[in-house]
Amino acid sequence: MELEDDGTLAVRGPGGEPLERVAQLTCREARPWVRRSSTLLGVQLCGSPVDWVVGDGRAEVAERIRRAEGTDCDTAGDIRHLRLPDGRRAVVLVVE
Repeated sequence: MELEDDGTLAVRGPGGEPLERVAQLTCREARPWVRRSSTLLGVQLCGSPVDWVVGDGRAEVAERIRRAEGTDCDTAGDIRHLRLPDGRRAVVLVVE
């Protein structure tokens, strides 16, 4: 686990690259990004490193975000939208 200078957890992409431009999203705001197959999806549990999901795992996380109850609140956890240095997008579901 890698920490930034301020003690916060450094969020890294699947290849160890730093992720930039973190934005907090609601489930409604995340849905268009989740639909794109080019968007990386991950789950972060209680401050641990991001677990990047692929295949069936990706479909499960995408479905969890799409079907979250409510329209502007996230009952399943926080959702973060990030950008990799190469321009790819990532959506991370943070579960506490």
